[in-house]
Amino acid sequence: MELLVRGSNWDYRTGGMWRALTIGRQSDLAESKWLSDMLAVFIGAALLATGLNSFLIFLFRPGEQSFLWFSIFVLVMAIRTLVTGEYLGAAILPVEAMIRLEYMTTFANLPACSLFLMRFFPGLASRRDQYSLVLPSLVFLAFIFFLPLPWLTRTMPWYYPFGFAGCAWLLIRLILPACRERRQGSFLLLAGTIVLAACADNDALYGAFK
Repeated sequence: MELLVRGSNWDYRTGGMWRALTIGRQSDLAESKWLSDMLAVFIGAALLATGLNSFLIFLFRPGEQSFLWFSIFVLVMAIRTLVTGEYLGAAILPVEAMIRLEYMTTFANLPACSLFLMRFFPGLASRRDQYSLVLPSLVFLAFIFFLPLPWLTRTMPWYYPFGFAGCAWLLIRLILPACRERRQGSFLLLAGTIVLAACADNDALYGAFK
């Protein structure tokens, strides 16, 4: 049996096939795809519900901005489930819009997470620290609106060092000091940050080599 696959690279910095072909019975492959899609839908729906719940709390307690930034962070992650992985967004979005949303969710994660942690643990970060983490990400976010896709997709390797450094800074300067001071929720956030950082590293490496 000979399989001939023709591909093109009009939009991404890398072309070709991202995954190996899976060969099998149509019913088995369709069931596997359906299960993967349903898992992505479940995760996205759970994130959406969590984000909306946090935003509603902020509406009743506007003085506690940590709820606002947490809701933004979670909603960004909910959108990411549609434009990565199984790419469910491809069924309803044009390709260009889906790629730009994918990069938006990458660049927006760090500033949203940073502002949430800085509000959740007040007094541990200065305004200068806030600017140093948020402003560079805003520059990358601006690229989404005017750079052509072949150029936009080439910004990702430039963002990786800043993103990794920002995650390390949050861990060392915010979460670990909060744990030493035994602030409420600090140990749970430490565990969550480690899991999130591991997922982000895996996502970055997959994106770099696909």
